[in-house]
Formats: sequence, C-alpha cells, structure tokens
Amino acid sequence: MVLPAPDGDRFLYQTAAELVVYILVKPANGHHHNLGQFFSQGRSYFASDVELGAVAAGVARRTAATKKVMEAWADLMMGAVGCASGPVGWAVTGFNLAMNGANFYRNYDIYVKAIERILYHRTSYKSQAPTLYSTVLEDLLFGHIQDKLKGSIVTKVSEKVAGKGVGGKLVGLFLGKMGEDYFKRNLKAINSLFKEVLIKIAQHMYDNPGAILSEEQIDGLAGHVRKQLAPVRQISTSVSKKIVQEVAEGHLRSGLIDISNAISALP
Repeated sequence: MVLPAPDGDRFLYQTAAELVVYILVKPANGHHHNLGQFFSQGRSYFASDVELGAVAAGVARRTAATKKVMEAWADLMMGAVGCASGPVGWAVTGFNLAMNGANFYRNYDIYVKAIERILYHRTSYKSQAPTLYSTVLEDLLFGHIQDKLKGSIVTKVSEKVAGKGVGGKLVGLFLGKMGEDYFKRNLKAINSLFKEVLIKIAQHMYDNPGAILSEEQIDGLAGHVRKQLAPVRQISTSVSKKIVQEVAEGHLRSGLIDISNAISALP
C-alpha cells in the first residue's frame, strides 16, 4: 500500500522484526532528493509518521497498479543491489534509466517468467545436457551472476521451483550485471538456438523413437548451432556437435519448448 507521511507518500515494502522497510515514491517539498530511496524505521515511529500523514492527506490511498509497479521495482532493485555493496549498490549504472523506460515495464513480466522457466529446468539440464547448460545457459546468463546465486535462490533452484519473488530479484541481478540490452539480446539468442535448431532435433527424435543421427546430420546441425550463437559468442565444432548429441539423446523436448514459449513473448 501507499501511505502518506510528513516526508511524502511511502510505499510499504515489508516489515523486518521491529523495523518497517519503505520507499519514498512521492516526496513532499524538501524531500525530493530521497525519491525512490529505501528506508527502514522502527514500527512505532513509522506508525506515528503515517498517522500524521493521514491527518494531512485525509486518506491512505490503496492503488493496485502502483503496488504492482513498486513491488516489481523493489524486487528488481534488491536484486541489482546484490551486485554492489554499500552506497554503490544504490546507484547501479543505468538502473534508474531502465526502470523509467516504458518498454522495460512492458517486458518485466516476460523477463520474470522466462527466468523462472529457465530456473525450473536448470537442474535437469545440468545433468542431462551439461555441454548445452555450460555453453549456453551458464555462459550467457548464470555465469555473469554465479557468485550471487546464494541463499534462498540456490535453495529454490535446487528444488526446481522458482518461487514467488525470486524471478524478479534474479532479473534485477541480471540487469545490474549485464544491463537490459545485453540481457535481452542473450535471451533472444538462446531462444533462436532453441527454436531454429534444438527443438527441431528434439521433436524429430520424439516423433521417431529409436532414431539415430548420422555423423553427416550431426555435422550439419552443429553448424546451425554455431550460426545461431554467433551474434553472442563463438564455440568450437566439437562443442556444437556435443550439444546436438545431448539434445538428440536426452529427453529435453518439453523443457526446450517451455523456455522458448516464455522468451518468445519478448518483442
């Protein structure tokens, strides 16, 4: 909810023990330098401030749209802050610009869903298609934030359940480490690889149980793998052939389609 207070309108983010965590979303005169900042305050002091603000404003506004936007902003900011410690964390380069962009907000739910679907399949990919995982998902995405995948995120990933809020915080980490343009480009490269090559391989094997790809077929498909990844990274012939073999021999069709469907919603 958004509550009025002497310093302006506060978005109530969460409570933590005896503290209240909030963001100043509409500063009063003299407090504009605090716009968008996180604050923590003792519960009793916060309640007192809100009571004073309510008297001045006349009403405590509850707006679902504002709540959705601010929850997304808070999750993303908390994730991005994980990329830097101390005051530097609150000024992640380009973060405010990204958050002020209408295109980003339109894409936010898509980013979160895509990452949640990748998280869901992450464990099975690591075991069934380790070359695909390390060369594509880890190198283009998780490798950039590997040192930050700790605590509850790791626990939920290991359970193959994304969990409420984890996707948003992880998208924030990606933004802080990679920037939106790089993050979006990598997601689209992954989707192109899946749609143009890997899903077709998996579908062929699904439709033809017991089929085995010839060396000539593997060579040709490996070339297509390298072509799809070329805009974001170069891989060797041997690695691309290994990816083709893993997809042909594994049972990855549903996971590939699931992830691709999520990323395909990006404009």
